[in-house]
Amino acid sequence: MHTDPHILDQSHQITADERRFVHAHPLTGYLLLKDLKGFPPSAAKAVLQHHERLDGSGYPHGLRGEQVDKLARIVAAADVTEAVLRRLDPMRGKPRRSRRGQERGRRSRPFY
Repeated sequence: MHTDPHILDQSHQITADERRFVHAHPLTGYLLLKDLKGFPPSAAKAVLQHHERLDGSGYPHGLRGEQVDKLARIVAAADVTEAVLRRLDPMRGKPRRSRRGQERGRRSRPFY
């Protein structure tokens, strides 16, 4: 959210300024969600911590071990899984309409 997709492109060499911008996105998400009526505080905290790593190498606060909330660990695992799957299938997450042309010709016969 609020991050230029070009910055996140694998072929782009990220600058120090861009990295600071990217590292701010968990805090931005948390600030938007924390006072949202009906949104669970535990989920807002997971958004804040989803880039923290157990060894302390994450961001935005460099938390380590048990300081990282369990729900945040689950969100982090889902985030990493989605990123890996997107690299394997660049069309992942795009509307079906834009995928149609790409999918034609993949299978020479129906799958059944």
